[in-house]
Amino acid sequence: KKIHDAGIRSVTVAMPSLIDIVKASGLDLEIKGSTLCMVVNGNKAEAFKNMGVDKIVADESLNRDFSALRTIRNRFGEKVELIANAICHKNCVYRMFHYNQMTEDSVAIANRNSIDYYSHRCLLQRYNDVSDLLRLSFIRPEDLHHYTAIGIQYFKLQGRQAVLKGDPVRAAEAYMRGSYDGDLMELLDMFDPTSQFRVRIDNKKLDGFIDPFIKTPGFCRNDCPQCNYCASMASRLIDREPAKDVIQLARQFYEEYDGFNKELNSIGQSSTGDGNRGEIDIDIDL
Repeated sequence: KKIHDAGIRSVTVAMPSLIDIVKASGLDLEIKGSTLCMVVNGNKAEAFKNMGVDKIVADESLNRDFSALRTIRNRFGEKVELIANAICHKNCVYRMFHYNQMTEDSVAIANRNSIDYYSHRCLLQRYNDVSDLLRLSFIRPEDLHHYTAIGIQYFKLQGRQAVLKGDPVRAAEAYMRGSYDGDLMELLDMFDPTSQFRVRIDNKKLDGFIDPFIKTPGFCRNDCPQCNYCASMASRLIDREPAKDVIQLARQFYEEYDGFNKELNSIGQSSTGDGNRGEIDIDIDL
């Protein structure tokens, strides 16, 4: 009621229970299902539609799965939205837990180790190998027309953290033009780097990179060692030696300064401080 009185007419919601509450309020609020709803197929899209969701943000891991996106568009309707500047590692094992951690840390005074744990590992996931940067689920401005061709016309640029120091307007302009000449990673971060460890990717060199995903249904089987497409493209598009230096520095920095790692080391030291291997003997007297 308070946000409605303030003039808000659209809310993005991540929880089915909250969707029910918004609907029960009787207020004229458009409900957009967050990407946290993890809509990955047509069945889930239609289920949220039946709950009263007006617009849905598809799971960003689908950004190059045109068959799945086409099905979701057909089942849900025209109001399907995609996050264009996705920077998360595809199929990241930390993702849902990271969301939960951010929820808790946003409403309480959090431990620094809690805040840094996932953000540090998020970046390091991208830097397991140079080719991992091409496995991010980004959509380039030049490739938007492939999505509008299957009926998707809503795109979101994420980046709350970039509002103060970045340039969201410049990023939006690039997507509106459908063209960007410069470092792709800067664009995805809305010109507010999330770390000092930067690997440059010339955006224009990625022209045609997405073509196999469009032309061959099921092209990405999420089996990178067997496919090798992103790795082979990375070797041609990214200057590997400078990139390797950046990756090495990033891994060294986060491994040395990560508070959680220090906690783990202290646990290990305390359990082996007397020279044994850390076994615990328990005697129970009855």
